[in-house]
Amino acid sequence: MPSLRFIAIVALLGTGPAFAQADRLAQKLDDAFARGELGQYFDLFGKSSLHDYHRDLLRSQFDQILTFKELSIETMVASQSSVGEIGIAVLETSVIDKNGAIPLYSYVAFREQKDETQALFTLEAPHSSLNLGARSFRCPPCNFEIAFGDEWFAVPVQSAQSGCMEAMLLLSLEHDISLEAAVEVNDLPIDAKAAISRFLARVRKTGQLGEAEDPVFIPWQPAGIPSPAPAGMTSMRCVCQCTGGNVAELNLITVGRLQYLVVVRGPKEAIDSHRADIDRVLNSFHLLEPNLAPSDLSKASIQAHTGDGKLEGSTYSNPTVELSFSGPEGWIGSVSAGAYIFKVDYRCAESDSRLIVAAYEPPPGESWTKEPASDFIRRNFPGFQAGAWQKKQAGLLWCEAETENEFLGAAIRSDVLLIMTGDAKIPVAKDLIRAAMTTLTSDR
Repeated sequence: MPSLRFIAIVALLGTGPAFAQADRLAQKLDDAFARGELGQYFDLFGKSSLHDYHRDLLRSQFDQILTFKELSIETMVASQSSVGEIGIAVLETSVIDKNGAIPLYSYVAFREQKDETQALFTLEAPHSSLNLGARSFRCPPCNFEIAFGDEWFAVPVQSAQSGCMEAMLLLSLEHDISLEAAVEVNDLPIDAKAAISRFLARVRKTGQLGEAEDPVFIPWQPAGIPSPAPAGMTSMRCVCQCTGGNVAELNLITVGRLQYLVVVRGPKEAIDSHRADIDRVLNSFHLLEPNLAPSDLSKASIQAHTGDGKLEGSTYSNPTVELSFSGPEGWIGSVSAGAYIFKVDYRCAESDSRLIVAAYEPPPGESWTKEPASDFIRRNFPGFQAGAWQKKQAGLLWCEAETENEFLGAAIRSDVLLIMTGDAKIPVAKDLIRAAMTTLTSDR
């Protein structure tokens, strides 16, 4: 059974939402899947240019499911609500094989127009809850808040999907504009322009950004931040061309190791025409405690998002998952949060050798076993070929892999996959990394 879990949100502009309209969309999805012709379903959303980028991401998820010939799906309408004149229903799709079913949830919003349903956009999202009353994106440990009005549909994004500590997608229900807001932590303090350059280098590898023109950097500071900006804060805007002709406007703020990013995406004409609506969201950004020291902010935010784990000297312990281990003595360690339960990065200042220890949660509703753990390693650490799993340190199942100077050790518990990767720049670092890999303890 493939490890797939996502939510689709389908929005159709209109009045008089009815259960029968959502049920017809659910049936069209099932029929298109059964015929192996998903285009017949997704073409419903091709009549509008609204949020095609997100529609295409969702299409790729369904295409992946379709490659497994033994799978079938059944979709039903679970509930419905509304945002103004837009009706929204929650669909429950069961992906079925001989061993049972995995539920996948989707939101559909609609109205009848000339006796047919006009689809405007579709996208994937992380879970089934539908909170239409949310009007702000706020995280006290990350010390920020962004507000938005009824014209935006808010979709929270899980850390495992975004790679960030916090993330939210805002979609305009009227126009082809989306705002993607995220908070992530850098290894070291960095200024906003350098952070944008690093982000662009990373995103270009995915093909999401075109190369039609060089990025344009523009001084920017949200109105919610007083002038002069608090100590340790930098901000910058960057405008660049996206694949497909859209524009991406990156608005980024850094405070110490933390960075707050809001990406505005859409056609240039739409962004220019609705600049006031966009700026209302951007200018609402403010720090909950403006005078909090950057180092204190980074520490509090990371600790809150990693289960209250602490690094004392070279030893890291995490009471939430009840794991502890020690890095090489004398190496400098730093803790990060994001698409993992925690990540600890140990570096040797003299040789630049590294040991990275990261813990990952299993997919929702599942547990870690040999097969999904091996698959995770193949997908995320392609330079290593995982060996056989054996019971070793801390009574856990381990597998190991090694190249000339690089090491990988992985341990599985039903609720945690722990992966240690080492890069030895000098011979003595090999022994230090191997020794550190034996220090893991588990209290479960």
